[in-house]
Amino acid sequence: MRRGSEFATWLAARWPALVRTLVFLGHPQPEAEQVAREAVARMLPAWERERRDGDVDLLAYRALLDERDRELRRRDDHADEPPVDEPDLPPALADRLELRHELEAHLATLPDPERVRAVLVHVAGLTDEEVDDVVGQPGETPALPLTAPDVREACEAVPVPPAPVAGVVARSRSRRRTAWTRAAAVVGVVAVVLAATTWWTSGDGGTEQGKVTEATNLLGIPWYADGRLHLARVEVEVAGLETLLTVPDGAVYSDDEGRVVHVDESGRQRRIGETVPGSRLVVEPDNGWVAWADPGDGDPELVVHDTLARPPPGVTGGQPVGDAGPIAIDDERVLYTSPDGDFAWEPLIDVSFSLSGTMVDTAEDSRVTRADDLLRVTPLPYRTGTVIDADDARLTHDGRYAFAVRESHLDNLVVYDVETGRPVPRMYSPSDHAVAWAYEDGTFYFAVLHMLQDKTYQDMLQMPSEGDYRLYACRLHGSPEPCEKVGEVPEDVPDPPVFPS
Repeated sequence: MRRGSEFATWLAARWPALVRTLVFLGHPQPEAEQVAREAVARMLPAWERERRDGDVDLLAYRALLDERDRELRRRDDHADEPPVDEPDLPPALADRLELRHELEAHLATLPDPERVRAVLVHVAGLTDEEVDDVVGQPGETPALPLTAPDVREACEAVPVPPAPVAGVVARSRSRRRTAWTRAAAVVGVVAVVLAATTWWTSGDGGTEQGKVTEATNLLGIPWYADGRLHLARVEVEVAGLETLLTVPDGAVYSDDEGRVVHVDESGRQRRIGETVPGSRLVVEPDNGWVAWADPGDGDPELVVHDTLARPPPGVTGGQPVGDAGPIAIDDERVLYTSPDGDFAWEPLIDVSFSLSGTMVDTAEDSRVTRADDLLRVTPLPYRTGTVIDADDARLTHDGRYAFAVRESHLDNLVVYDVETGRPVPRMYSPSDHAVAWAYEDGTFYFAVLHMLQDKTYQDMLQMPSEGDYRLYACRLHGSPEPCEKVGEVPEDVPDPPVFPS
């Protein structure tokens, strides 16, 4: 579940007050914007939880004051406030600038604790009780020589640019990834257990290296058939592959013995863990995170592994998943189901919170949820959804399409456009049976079991018989021929092809 639009809306509404709070606490505006950006980036990991369970505005102002304290400590001498630049205002607003100067002059005469209270109440608009909560102790708010309308006009003399939503999110992720990397480095020296989180590193785990040969991949994705894992430039001999994921530097798979293995672009294999048989592996392609259910000592736990980290760390959060497991990774959150319901876990800060409803999948601004025997596919920004009759559904990683599986139907796979809620026209023969499917960079990939008409039944039921597996690459837009048959897999292979999930 991506915070995306909700966080952007919240920050756009609060950003002017956050910056103006710091300006009237004596910070030059460029510095105020920098401090506010850093403060919001620090509190972003807890934003969703606080939005659900508490008051996110109070969290923001606590973070703002904490970051202000850090900034003041960084100054060589913060007794002398830096000069304040005159804002470039239209002539019609010159009277408001005078009010701003009057307010700043009065606030400069107050001791800092009283100044903070006055600004939080009169500029930020908090109540006395909320200020007590933010600063951590009760107190009295000083009166101002300006009326409330004059204070509002003084604030308008501090022009604030639009909220830097993308910059805040990027900074937050950078901070969390730095924290994770430092923690992993510590674990290389000493075993550290914090709460229910365990950090560990691993080498190749004794993984037997399958034979690697140079080869041209027929598809634009990793895929597996007849004991061979096909990567961009090599093929790797692999036995018993069951689940396959694409990661930035290659692929991750699980096999029929429960081993989880990372294969890089050169074909080098490294065992990174063990999973519960039949459990899903999920991935966030942008950052290379992979999650699965580790069997542990009989009580399966959720595990996250960062395939891009060097040295490669992993983290277990101790979240019990029972016979269930991970649902998806989205925006550095691992969504998982457990005997107690569905949850979202933030591994970098080891915080979990419950989810409403029954989640099936989520990606970017889209989700699939279950209600009784039906599924609902929803593009989050629009707050509406489409109910579909399907046993299961998986979203493409960009959240644009949903692959809906209907086991009891002859047409066992339907692709939906999430935004419109309409099915996409079928891209292969109506008589063929889909066995694997994927989507990458605007191209759909299908492996279908080609069904042959049996001449014995030609004049009766026309019952089809099975032929070979055919591989298709299909583009809905920009191509006169939407689908191209790119290869075949012989019908006598023991198992159907496997595509990344």
